[in-house]
Amino acid sequence: MTNASERLTAALSDRYRIERELGAGGMATVYLAHDLKHDRKVAIKVLRPELAAVIGADRFLSEIKTTANLQHPHILALFDSGVADSFLFYVMPFIEGESLRDRLTRDKQLPIRDAVRIATEVAGALDYAHRHGIIHRDIKPENVLLHDGRALVADFGIALAASSAGTRMTETGMSLGTPMYMSPEQAMGERTLDARTDVYALGCVTYEMLVGDPPFLGSTAQAIVAKVMTEKPAPPSRLRDTVADHVDDAVLTALEKLPADRFATAAEFAAALTGGNATSPGTRSASATVRGAGPWRRVSAGLAIALVVAVVGAALGWMRRAPSGVVRRFNITMDQYLTDFGNPVISPDGTRIVYSNVEGSLMMRTGDNLTAKQIPGADAAWATVFSPDSRSIAFNTGFPGALKIIPIEGGAGRTLLADSTYGSGLGWSDDGWIYFLRGEDYGRDLMRIRPSGGAAEFVARPDTAANALFFYWFQLLPGGRKALLTVYPISGDPSIGVLDVASGKVTVIATGMVARYSPTGHVLVVQADGRLQAAHFDASSGAVSGGFTTVAEGLYIGAAAGTPLALSDDGTLVYQPGSAKRGVVRVSRDGGREEVVGPDWQGEFGNPALSPDGSLLAISVVRSGRSELWVKALGSGAFTKLSAGGTQNYRPSWSPDGRAVVFTSDQRGKITTYQVPADGSAQPTQLVSVGPTVDEAGYSRDGQWIVFRGGSGGGRDIYSMRVGADSSARAIVASPAEEFSPALSPDGRWLAYASDETGRTEVYVRPFPDASTAKYTVSHNGGSEPLWSHSGKELFFRDGAENLVAAEIAAGDAFRIVTSRPLFSTRSYITDNRHHHYAVSLDDRSFFFVKSPDTSGKANQLIITLNWFDELKRKVGK
Repeated sequence: MTNASERLTAALSDRYRIERELGAGGMATVYLAHDLKHDRKVAIKVLRPELAAVIGADRFLSEIKTTANLQHPHILALFDSGVADSFLFYVMPFIEGESLRDRLTRDKQLPIRDAVRIATEVAGALDYAHRHGIIHRDIKPENVLLHDGRALVADFGIALAASSAGTRMTETGMSLGTPMYMSPEQAMGERTLDARTDVYALGCVTYEMLVGDPPFLGSTAQAIVAKVMTEKPAPPSRLRDTVADHVDDAVLTALEKLPADRFATAAEFAAALTGGNATSPGTRSASATVRGAGPWRRVSAGLAIALVVAVVGAALGWMRRAPSGVVRRFNITMDQYLTDFGNPVISPDGTRIVYSNVEGSLMMRTGDNLTAKQIPGADAAWATVFSPDSRSIAFNTGFPGALKIIPIEGGAGRTLLADSTYGSGLGWSDDGWIYFLRGEDYGRDLMRIRPSGGAAEFVARPDTAANALFFYWFQLLPGGRKALLTVYPISGDPSIGVLDVASGKVTVIATGMVARYSPTGHVLVVQADGRLQAAHFDASSGAVSGGFTTVAEGLYIGAAAGTPLALSDDGTLVYQPGSAKRGVVRVSRDGGREEVVGPDWQGEFGNPALSPDGSLLAISVVRSGRSELWVKALGSGAFTKLSAGGTQNYRPSWSPDGRAVVFTSDQRGKITTYQVPADGSAQPTQLVSVGPTVDEAGYSRDGQWIVFRGGSGGGRDIYSMRVGADSSARAIVASPAEEFSPALSPDGRWLAYASDETGRTEVYVRPFPDASTAKYTVSHNGGSEPLWSHSGKELFFRDGAENLVAAEIAAGDAFRIVTSRPLFSTRSYITDNRHHHYAVSLDDRSFFFVKSPDTSGKANQLIITLNWFDELKRKVGK
C-alpha cells in the first residue's frame, strides 16, 4: 500500500514533480514541487483527509475560485487547485524567504519602523480581501511571509473553505483560528464574523512585533481566551517607551473588546498606525476608561470564563466535553513520532498527553494546543507515569537508568534513584508509592519507593519455575493493594496477571500484551493482533467475571509489549493505531524501490543487515510483543529463526566471514551482545559484556576488532576490543552525552557514530583505533544512522530532514568530505534515530529499508475518544 505522498506524487505527475515535504500543520501538509509546464518551484498545500471530508470537493473548488481572484501585491498568489486521488490541494509560489514567526523567533522584537510597515502591508491585503467579501479568520505570524522586504498574507484558501463548512469543522477536532490572536467574538463562537475580527488579529500581531509577546498569554487556550474576554492589554508604550502615541492608540483601538469600538476597516487601522488618522493620547485614554465598562466587561468574570472554557474546549481539541452518552472520536497528529517505550500517557484529569519522542525528550501536548512542548529536564525518558493528582510525572531514563520526578507545571525535578531502574514500566499508586523495576536484575525485581525518596522496598519477583521471566507494564489498582501487569514468559506468549502487593503472588487472568483498569469496573486487555478487549473486573479481589468483548481494533503493538494505550479518570481513551506488518524494500539511489519481503509476512521488521556475500538479510521481527532474530535468503526467500529468547533479539550485524550473526538480546536478563551461527545450527553464545548493558555491536571487516555501545541511562559510550587479545573493553568515545550507531570504515581507519553532545543528534567521524586524536563533524542540520559504503568512498546517513545523504570522502590519509547530497526521502521508512534501520547493497547502488505501514511514514498518530466510558458500558455492560 503506497503512502499519501506517493499517491499524491503519482496523481500529479503530469503537472508537478513532488520533491519533498516542507512542513505539516493542523489543517494541511505543504510540499515543495517543480511545476513541469512553467519550469518553476511551487508550494503545494494538501488538506488533511479529515478536513477535506468535512469541506467536500465541490465546496472547496467553489470557494477556492474566489480566492484565486484575489490579486494583490501583499497576498500570496494562487496558481492552481483541484482534486487528485481524493486529495484537495492548491498551488502557490514557493517563497524562499521566511515567515514573520521565523523573524520574531530570531529577533523577538522588531524595529518600530519595520513593525509598522509590515502591519500596514498586511492591512492593505486584508482591506482588499474584505472589499471582495473574504474574511481571513486566522491572521497570525505564521501566515505572514516575508519576501524581498515585503509582507505576503497566506492561507486565504483554507480559511475561506473551512469557514464555509460551518459547525462540521468541530467534528474534525480542528479549529480555525489561534487563541492568542482570536477576537472575542470569534472565541465565543459567533457564526457571523466581519472585517473587524481580522483587524483584532492584526492588532495582536502588531502588538507582538512591538513588544515581543502577544497581548494575552496563558498556559491553556481557556486561560488565554479568558483574558481576552475579561482583561485589558497593557499599552505597548508601557512595555517599550519608544512606541509613539499614535501607534499606541492604533493598536489599542484594534484590540477593543467590542467590534463596534474597533476600526471599521483594516485601511483605517493602517492610516492610524502611520499617523494619518490618530486620536490624541488624552482622548484615547479617556475613551478607554469608558469603553472598558462596556457590555463585554459587565459580564461577570466567572460566567465569562465558564463560557470561554465551553467554547474553546469545543473548538480546540480533546478538552471539549461531549454531552453525556455522546461518544466523539478523532485523531491527532503528534509533532514527532512515538517510540515503543515512550508510550503516550494521559493525565488522570484528562488535560495532558505526555510522550517520549525518538530523541528521548519528554513532550507534553495539551488539548488546547496544536503543538507539543518539550518538558525541561526530561531527557532520555521512558515509561512515563502521572501522579494520581496529575501534577507531577515520574519516568525512567533507560535499561537501566535513573528514576526521576518533575512537576508538570514547572519547577526543579529530582532524582529518586540513579542508574538502578529498568525502563519497561512505572506505576504510581494512590496510597503514595512509586513502583519500578530494579535495574540491577534487568527488570526482574519489582520494587517501590516513596515520591519523597528514602529506601526502596522489594515487592515481587517472577517465578522462573512457573515460566515467568519479567513483570512489565504494571498499573496499580485503587487502594494500592493489587496491580495489573504483563507477565513475560521464558517461552510462549505474554499474559496478564494480577499481583497481590502484600504476598507477591501473581494470578493470571488472561492472555494479552498489556492491561489497563477502567473506573467503570472493567479490565482492558490488548491482544497481540491489535484488538482491545474488555471484561467485568473486581479491583478489590482481582477477579474477572464474564467473557471478554472486543471494544476496539487496530491498536499498535510494539516490542516488549510496548502498547501506546492510556485512559483518563473521566473516560478519555488514547491509543496509537497501526499495523504490525511492515514490508522490506530495496531502494535505489534515485528513490525507486522494489519489494523484498511483503507486509503479509506476519511480523514487524526492523534493523536489516546484509551478509558479506549479499545473499542473506538478517532482520529482527516483532511478533506477539517479542522481538525475534531471523535470516532471510534473498534468492529463495526462505526464513530461518536464529533467536527468540527473552523479549529483545535485534540490531544484527555479521561476522566478516558471514558464518555468524551478532545481535543484542535480553534472553538471560541482562541486555548484552550475542553471536549465533547464521544457519541456526547452534544456540547463541554471549560475545561481549561491559557495564549494565551492551546495546549494539559489530566486527571490523578484517575481524580483528569488535566495536560496541554500552552503558546505562542517557550517557552510553562506544567501546572496542581486539578479538583474542583484549580481556577487557576500552572506551574510545566517552562523554556525558549519548553516543550510538558506531560504524567502522571498510579499511578500519575511521569510526563513524552519532552523538547528541550539542543537544541535537549529529554524525561524527574519528580516527580508529585512537579516537581521541581528532573529531570531524559530518552532518550540520541533524544526522543519525551512519553507514559506510562497501567501497569506503562514501558515508551514508539520515539527515534532520529525514533524507538519506551520501557524503563523498576524499582519497588520502586525512579525512575530508568532498561533497554531501541527499539521495531520497526516508520519511516512509522506519527509524528510532538511534540504531541502524537500513543496510547498503554490495555495489553501493541500493539500500534495504523497512517500509512503515502508516501513510505518513511515522508512528505519530493518536486516536482520542471522548466519553468512551459510555461506549464501553454499552458494549460490555455496566
